[in-house]
Amino acid sequence: MCIRDRALNKYKLALEKLDNLKKLIEKYPELLYGEIATAFQEVAEATIVISIYFNQNLLIATDLGIPDAFYILGIADAIGELRRKTLEHLRKKELEEAEKTYQMMEELYELLWELEYPKALVPNLRQKIDAMRRVLEETHHDIFLAYLR
Repeated sequence: MCIRDRALNKYKLALEKLDNLKKLIEKYPELLYGEIATAFQEVAEATIVISIYFNQNLLIATDLGIPDAFYILGIADAIGELRRKTLEHLRKKELEEAEKTYQMMEELYELLWELEYPKALVPNLRQKIDAMRRVLEETHHDIFLAYLR
């Protein structure tokens, strides 16, 4: 089985587990915070990464049935995965692909920057945006260095 198929199978399993968590939340809404919130974020991140890596339709928060705040944080987390993808392209000397991936990173950053949700609605978003800026700067520098070689 190829990497793509394995990844899509694991993603499908994650979506099934997400459905189980949502049923649990219906019974016990207080569980929405804490570890389950992290699980929602992880599924959102995986959704974004899968859509970009394998050209799949992007599911949004309402498609997944998760609160927007967790989806937004998942977008922020996806930047790190896109940096890894960019670095992999650079390693293979695929500079155009590296730049395309970097542009996606920039677009996601700008999207989140413009949202400006209140801290109470999306906790830790400001810190994640600041971290994303550093990751973008490092990635841009890596691409610049690749062109010098």
